[in-house]
Amino acid sequence: MSSRGPYRDAVAWMRSRVPSAQVRGAVAGGALAAALIDGLLLMSVIGLVSPSSFGVSGGRAFGSTSRTVTLVAVAGACAVWLVLHLRTHR
Repeated sequence: MSSRGPYRDAVAWMRSRVPSAQVRGAVAGGALAAALIDGLLLMSVIGLVSPSSFGVSGGRAFGSTSRTVTLVAVAGACAVWLVLHLRTHR
């Protein structure tokens, strides 16, 4: 009996468990999208709560109606996406 038989079997088993490049790409793309959406949500909340943090000296949180509505819409869309894709955020 050869001592390489079990080793060869173990190597074949490990290689069979490696996901394909297509699956790895899909996982990486999903993680990137989740990170971008999370960052956008965080930045829009900061923009609503403390706009002076973005370098706008004398900026007010609710100074312009159109900017406030836009930030609320972006934050809402990101929050909805986050709730719908909770499985991605483990």
